[in-house]
Amino acid sequence: MKIIQDWRRALLGYAFSGAVLAVLAIIAPVVSWYGFGYQLDPNGCAMVALALFLWSGIGRFIQQPDGVWPNLWRIAGVALLAIMAMMQFASAEAYRPSGPLLEPSSGAIISGSKITEGQIIAIAVPEIKRHEGVRLTAYRDPIGIPTICAGTTRGVRMGHTITARDCDRLITSEAVEYWRGVSRHMTEVTLRGRITAHRGAAWTDLTINIGIGAATKSTALRRLNAGDIPGSCKAMTWFNKAGGVIFVGLVTRRSDNYDLCMIGAAA
Repeated sequence: MKIIQDWRRALLGYAFSGAVLAVLAIIAPVVSWYGFGYQLDPNGCAMVALALFLWSGIGRFIQQPDGVWPNLWRIAGVALLAIMAMMQFASAEAYRPSGPLLEPSSGAIISGSKITEGQIIAIAVPEIKRHEGVRLTAYRDPIGIPTICAGTTRGVRMGHTITARDCDRLITSEAVEYWRGVSRHMTEVTLRGRITAHRGAAWTDLTINIGIGAATKSTALRRLNAGDIPGSCKAMTWFNKAGGVIFVGLVTRRSDNYDLCMIGAAA
């Protein structure tokens, strides 16, 4: 086996350069994310790599001109087209909520209460972040649903990204939405005398995790409205399954909900 003596001609060959560019396109999503914090769609990059491999194969049959610069300019042109294609077709789409983002109210949750919605949300948001984790690129949750930020699933597609600032605003908005959704089913007596900032935060975290429908139909809420606060907090711990399977993370989350719910309550 003989090695080509003119290494510059080998490096500037359309077949070789096309293969190199194709490999670079394949690893571009990893390099862009870990090196620059910018997400590229792996599927889009794979399509660009496939086109480059095709160009590499065709390049074996193309008569190349003599000299370094004529070939270098052609290869640079192909590389530029590949980069433009990845920026156009493989750049990750930013996640945008379908509606306006909500802000917590600074007023009392009901006349006669000293607790404000803002106090509840201020405690709930760190809990949601801690339990859900914050990821700025779309991922699949334990049962396969595309998810982003801290558990957001509505309108999320794989490849979506979100900035840290927009993620914080989204978490706050969803916390407000789910607190309002479940609190509408609490009696006036409950809102006025049984909901503390910590207990409201526990209900917000529970509801954002299991959904408004499940929370409002739960034994936990019936017990709360009946005045059985310890029994209500205990019933929160029953929601420890996803897809019918008990998850350690949900067991821990419900235990945290219980502890938060029981602050200020007689055991």
